[in-house]
Amino acid sequence: NKQYAKEDYEKLVEEKLHENHENLMNEFIEFNKTIPKKYQNQLNCEKSSGDFIQNCKNAEMCFDVFNVQDSKYLVECEDVKDSMDMNMQDKNIQLCYEMSCGGDGNYMSKFCFVSCLCPESEYLFSCFYATDCFGCDGIHTKKKNCILNKQYSEAEYQDLKGKIIEQMIKDFQ
Repeated sequence: NKQYAKEDYEKLVEEKLHENHENLMNEFIEFNKTIPKKYQNQLNCEKSSGDFIQNCKNAEMCFDVFNVQDSKYLVECEDVKDSMDMNMQDKNIQLCYEMSCGGDGNYMSKFCFVSCLCPESEYLFSCFYATDCFGCDGIHTKKKNCILNKQYSEAEYQDLKGKIIEQMIKDFQ
């Protein structure tokens, strides 16, 4: 952020064009640390980081969030507690992980896209009112204990879900 005469500027640009890319990047990183950032637009927040956040406590790296507590890495979320890695979730979300585009009443849900009122469910796509479901798509009525949209008794559901997760872990390793 220094002003140079035209000739000095052109000479400096020519020198920088011939420098090692890694050296230039390191120089830029060090320079960047010296510049104050407009960041942390917060209102009524405690121990939180991010931008455009309001009424939050222990919200780490959150952006455009409201009423968040003890959560990390959220974008455009409201009324979320004890959750992580989510975007566009709202109202009464607790203990959720890796969720996108949905919300309202999700509790202990994971890996879902566009799910609402689907507590204790995993790997859902566009589901509503699905409780204790796994790997379902397009459920829009009250259902419980479903795997791949097929309903099971609670005991069958727990047994089959456990076997599927065990196989998923085995295949991943």
